[in-house]
Order: sequence, then structure tokens, then C-alpha cells
Amino acid sequence: MNPIYSAFYTLGTKMTVNSSKMLGCALGTVMWHSLPKRRKLAIDAIQQHLNVEHEEAVVIAKKSFIHNCRSFLEIFLVPKVDNKFLSELIAQDEDHPFSACVATDAPIIAITGHMGAWEIMAGILGELATAPHRTQPQIVVRTNKNESINELIFKLRGGRGAKILSHRNAVFGV
Repeated sequence: MNPIYSAFYTLGTKMTVNSSKMLGCALGTVMWHSLPKRRKLAIDAIQQHLNVEHEEAVVIAKKSFIHNCRSFLEIFLVPKVDNKFLSELIAQDEDHPFSACVATDAPIIAITGHMGAWEIMAGILGELATAPHRTQPQIVVRTNKNESINELIFKLRGGRGAKILSHRNAVFGV
């Protein structure tokens, strides 16, 4: 792995849930103030699509910048996902379909969108696969054009044992 990205990996995986939240808030705020064209684009789109006043669109857009940074930094938490992490930080409704997937011995195919803690899902699936009746989960992701970043992302997402497949070659892996 590229030495710079290797350093990102080493430092990033030392983060706790709380430190990733604080860093995500800080990075989101920095991006908000340093990307005026992107900020205007977000505000305008929110006003148009949500039909809200400018002031409310500004509040929503700023929260969105922060949320996006926090969500992406969760990728560094994937190697830490274990039963303790799950029991302390993941609320699970017994009636939710995900609970049925966890409880079944049958193979499952799950298709998810980028909502909520989407980076953490790779860790959760990897941890669930440690049960005796489970096989290695396979996660299909879009390949990044930068090979060094792609290698880092694949390593992080596979940090709990999930096999990460490029969307370009997923059919051969599945």
C-alpha cells in the first residue's frame, strides 16, 4: 500500500467512535467554509427540492456537510466492529427484517443504500460471519479511480472479514 495511505490506515483505525464523530464534525465545518461553490450548490438544491426558505436550506446543507464527513470516517471503525461494539452501539429491533437475516441459517442476499452508518455495515456483516454457520460475506462496491485510495478503502471495508468485490468484476466473485 502507498506509504501515505498506509499512514492514514494506521492513524484512522486508532480512532474511537467519539473521536471519529468529533473529527467528522470538524472536517464538515472546514469543508462548509472552504468550498463556497459546493455550499451554494447544496443550498440551492435543498431550496428547490425541499421547497424551504433560504435560511432553513443553509441549516440543512451545513448539517449535511457534517453528516457526510462523519459517515465517511466511520470506514475507519470497521476493523473495530465486534460483538462488544455491536452490543454497545447498535440498537436492533427484534421485529426488523435485519434481525431475521441475522437469525437465519439460510444464505441471504442483501441490497442496501448509502443510508445511516453505511460504512459500519461491512464490519457488521464481517462480524456476523464469524458465527459457525456463516460463510464469508461478499460486498460489492464501486471502484475508485485512484488505485491507492481504492486499496485503502477495500482494506478498511474488509477489516472484519468481508470480501470486497469491485462492481466491475462482481459477477465473477459471486
